[in-house]
Amino acid sequence: MKNVTALLLAFFMTFSFIGCGRISDNGDTNKKRSENVSGKENGVKGNDGKDKSNEKEDKKGTDRNSEDYPAVISKANTNLTNEDKIPDGYPMELVPFPAGAEIYSGTERDLWGMPCYLVTAITEDNFKDVLSFYKEVFKNSGLFGNTLSEGSYMIQGEYEKMNLILTIKEEKKDSTFDPKYKTSIETYVALLKDETLGQLQEAEGNNNHSNEGYTMEEFYPEEDPNKQSNSTGDDIFTGGNANAIESVNTTLTGEPIPKGFDTDLVPVPSGSVISFTSSFEDGGNKIYAVSGSSKYKPNDLVAYYMKLLKDAEKLQGEPVMYSYLIEATLNDVYISIYIYEDNYDDYKSGFEISMDLSN
Repeated sequence: MKNVTALLLAFFMTFSFIGCGRISDNGDTNKKRSENVSGKENGVKGNDGKDKSNEKEDKKGTDRNSEDYPAVISKANTNLTNEDKIPDGYPMELVPFPAGAEIYSGTERDLWGMPCYLVTAITEDNFKDVLSFYKEVFKNSGLFGNTLSEGSYMIQGEYEKMNLILTIKEEKKDSTFDPKYKTSIETYVALLKDETLGQLQEAEGNNNHSNEGYTMEEFYPEEDPNKQSNSTGDDIFTGGNANAIESVNTTLTGEPIPKGFDTDLVPVPSGSVISFTSSFEDGGNKIYAVSGSSKYKPNDLVAYYMKLLKDAEKLQGEPVMYSYLIEATLNDVYISIYIYEDNYDDYKSGFEISMDLSN
């Protein structure tokens, strides 16, 4: 059931590519690759009543002005700034932060009754050190890593009864925070119900491989002209007909579109069933998202939205896992659209549309 994985991914990535999590605009996509991240849980514990035996500082090798400064696993989760922003229940022992990191924000949400945590951290550690830190944390875990662009890396997969998406970004490539912070970290964790976990494991079984010891092949554009390397295995996202979408914003069923979501700016295909909506308003931050199922084919939706946004700034589209991601900025609104294959009743595709109207 790949649509389960895709929808989980889309839910998390709504927040991943909004604000500080967006893909670098000047990234080099010619070297995009996927790999098995070698690393099982290393017994790293959090600071909320868990084991803190490694909390004592070893001053050796901790000079942040040195190019050789290591993000040491033994000191993970120590000396965190704003640690109280981490939501209760977040599994710090499984998804830790480098020592000395600052917690920028933390949110807990609910998806189908499953607790979901979204935490952003920033650090003065170098990008390469933070990347090495997480590769070591997750060795032998069966998680997979993807180079999204130069200075932007994602680790994702099902691990220890949770769905994890972790993105690491080199801030000098596309700075969002104070220049002193060299790297940002965003973690997206869903604690899975047994039923959902079973569906994800069934999906992995249908892919005819196990996570253990499996390394995904490296792809380059000339070897993968239809960009199928991150798709479901068939070219379901290209060759679509934009005119197949006959009407929009009518005969919508399911959840109501949230107030603030601009359907004139980004229309919703008519006849869609809306399964999930999200609204976040705090001060100048205004972020809205709508998920649903459509009767149109995935490639037709891709063609429609690419045509709709053809004059938008920073327009880009690419496969991400079992989804196709479209990003653009239109009328000063940041837009991300996920499209994926769906087999719910007579529906052929699923989508998640999010917009960031933050000041």
